Amino acid sequence: MQVILLNGPPRSGKDTIGSLLANEIEGAYCDKFAAPIIDHMYSNFGVSCDDGGDKSVPLDVLNGFSRRQYAIAYSERWIKPTLGEDWFGQQAARMVELRAGYPGGRSVLRDNTTPWCSTLIFTDSGFREEAIPVVEAVKKRDGTVVQVQLFRPGCSFNGDSRGYWDLEGVRSIQFFNDGPLDELLMRVRRELVPAIIR
Repeated sequence: MQVILLNGPPRSGKDTIGSLLANEIEGAYCDKFAAPIIDHMYSNFGVSCDDGGDKSVPLDVLNGFSRRQYAIAYSERWIKPTLGEDWFGQQAARMVELRAGYPGGRSVLRDNTTPWCSTLIFTDSGFREEAIPVVEAVKKRDGTVVQVQLFRPGCSFNGDSRGYWDLEGVRSIQFFNDGPLDELLMRVRRELVPAIIR
């Protein structure tokens, strides 16, 4: 199994590039470290994080917080102080095990609807502590982990709790998302995919 960790600031194109990679790499599937936060916001407030809307817009249902602000507060003020800095990484490591499935491609998930995959792409890696459990889970399966650090003009981690990170044993690739959207697919196909699967 291979895991790809996309690491970049807000609006650097993580979800878009993750989707493009999933379409270009056979057996790939996208997931998120923040999946528990996304589930929490939807089940408690009816707020979707997957609607393509601007995550920085304040919402009345979140008491004036934007989705991004709420997610950071929930993560940094509640989950990590209570359950540990690596809790989201532990949940992601469980996803690695579940998505890897059994030989023959049968999923081990309870609903049996989530597909087995050979490449799992996390589109929101931003913490070294969360990457460590994922790297350990992948190593148990003799797999590989690749970090893709995304850079885009005008995008930074200012006001965000995430950042770029380094971890021994993880190959890192830097990718500059600095052109128009219609060129991005060609660049992902021509530059990024060969660098990942080399």
